[in-house]
Amino acid sequence: MQWEQLTAPEFSNAVRDTGVCILPLGVLERHSDHLPLGTDFLNAHRIASLAAEREAAVVFPPFYFGQIYEARCFPGALTIRPTLLVELLQAVLDEIGRNGFRKVILYNGHGGNNALVRFLVQCALWDEKPYTLYLPTAAVSKDRREAYDALRETHCGGHA
Repeated sequence: MQWEQLTAPEFSNAVRDTGVCILPLGVLERHSDHLPLGTDFLNAHRIASLAAEREAAVVFPPFYFGQIYEARCFPGALTIRPTLLVELLQAVLDEIGRNGFRKVILYNGHGGNNALVRFLVQCALWDEKPYTLYLPTAAVSKDRREAYDALRETHCGGHA
């Protein structure tokens, strides 16, 4: 279920029925000359949406604010002050919780956010919250890794 596409009554039912919200994270940045600036958040949002089709959850609207300070020199990159970014993410998480979700899953689609999302999870321990924050790890079984590798056209690189 897509948060932004639900009516108010549908939203209330989704919160009651699932209690789970997925917040996919990405950024706007250059991905060479052949991919869109939104590649990270578009991929993360699509993967979260596919997951929500398998296990009932509400997917937060596309979120493209993240850590990308090293790429500010490239056209189309969008950054905000680091302290504002942390405050914004914490406020969004708190609003998700205020809306009734008790389980919030951070799904990160941008490698530059790795330290940021770990920090956010640690920060969630500071105050008692009405929700629990989850951060999936990248660990996958050997079978899934082999299946993924079989799909790849190349085994080098990792960005764009």
